[in-house]
Amino acid sequence: MQYTITTQGNSTPSEHTGNSVSGSIQVTGVMSTGTGSAVVTVYVSNDRVNWIALGTVTLSLSTTPATDGFAVSARWNYVKSTATTLTANGSVDITTSY
Repeated sequence: MQYTITTQGNSTPSEHTGNSVSGSIQVTGVMSTGTGSAVVTVYVSNDRVNWIALGTVTLSLSTTPATDGFAVSARWNYVKSTATTLTANGSVDITTSY
């Protein structure tokens, strides 16, 4: 599952439908021009009402893509993220694998 954040704020929650008990979150960011930064917090939930902050990724952005991520050892039904910092002309892709 993959989605893109191009402005600061909440993304639409994405439903996880796999059966695996482990997975990963990867955040990749890039600037169309110049340099900048992105801070992305990933949240998980089983009921789509009560969200838990799972982890935060901080990236230094340029016109060359930057990436970071973390592993998840528990199964969650829903995943969403918030870009608390995202420099203008920047975009961030969030990829989850379960």
